[in-house]
Amino acid sequence: MWDFDLSLRPDYSNALVLLGGLSGIALYAEAVRVGLRDKGYAIPVWVIGLNFSWAVIHTLLVGKIEGSSLPVVITAARLVLDIAVLYTWFKFGPRHFPENPGERWFVPWSLLVIVVSFVLPSAFIMQFGDYPGLAYTAFMQNLAMSLLFIGSLSCLFDLIYIALLSKAKPYEKNQQQPTIVQQNMTGVEFDAFRS
Repeated sequence: MWDFDLSLRPDYSNALVLLGGLSGIALYAEAVRVGLRDKGYAIPVWVIGLNFSWAVIHTLLVGKIEGSSLPVVITAARLVLDIAVLYTWFKFGPRHFPENPGERWFVPWSLLVIVVSFVLPSAFIMQFGDYPGLAYTAFMQNLAMSLLFIGSLSCLFDLIYIALLSKAKPYEKNQQQPTIVQQNMTGVEFDAFRS
């Protein structure tokens, strides 16, 4: 049979960690920039919560075990950007939710999302141990990202959202400038919001 000496293969793991980490940092830096520019938020709240909890847990847990390894340093840098993304959510998010659940419920609901985002990975870690629990948590987060950002399921959820929005009860509120969410809507979606 074939006999390969795997020790002669170059190790690209640090380069891949660095490339992936810098890509994530660039993505979050852009989300912060867009959020501040548009006075809005650029990342869905569940993604914000899950990424924030991941960064906190990974930085503390893996940092305690490995010290300041490359993945820990990159995750710590992303944690700073996660805090900035959270700032844009809490600063500009309430105006996009005038009803259902309404501005007065915005902060409690957002805090609940963050608490749940910490409970889920913590349960995985308690059940499976540090590294397997973190790995399972990463898979869970990747699934959430796929559902929220890419793939045919995202299109399906968008169509369901549009259908529900078109049947939503109109609300009467003083005529203000349309929010960023309304400015990005077209046709039926905007009419449902406006009427």
